[in-house]
Amino acid sequence: MKAILNPILKNKTKETSDRGFSLVETAIALTTLGVCLAYAMPVFLYAKINNSKSEIRTGALIIAQRVFDDIRSRRISDLPTDPLAPEIKTEATHPLIVKAMGRNYQSRVTYCEVAADCSDKYRKFKVEIFYNGSTDEEKVYDLEGTFTDFE
Repeated sequence: MKAILNPILKNKTKETSDRGFSLVETAIALTTLGVCLAYAMPVFLYAKINNSKSEIRTGALIIAQRVFDDIRSRRISDLPTDPLAPEIKTEATHPLIVKAMGRNYQSRVTYCEVAADCSDKYRKFKVEIFYNGSTDEEKVYDLEGTFTDFE
């Protein structure tokens, strides 16, 4: 066995085994690492932005469901039939600014946008959720529902 390893060991001198990395090898390694990080950074930024948007939408969904459930808990005669009539809001049922997941949202509920959407036993309503006082074009979430009285 020693005879087989002898030629390999003879070629390796003490001087070459003690060296380590040269300055050129280190520069190439750092450059390669920099290029890899430059390509990876946009992916991380996109993931962070996408995660933030998802959290905003989830909070809006929570608020929309709360408002939706509150409307469904009322009697049908308490809901307006005129689409231009202002909705009766109280701080307990539909506060102007609502917090969910540490963010502020605003809700707007409209009833009976079309006359055919309302009768004594039927109401159609729409819940719209806005994030941080945004405008109509920046609506985060909307939910439509119907309320039917089967009494």
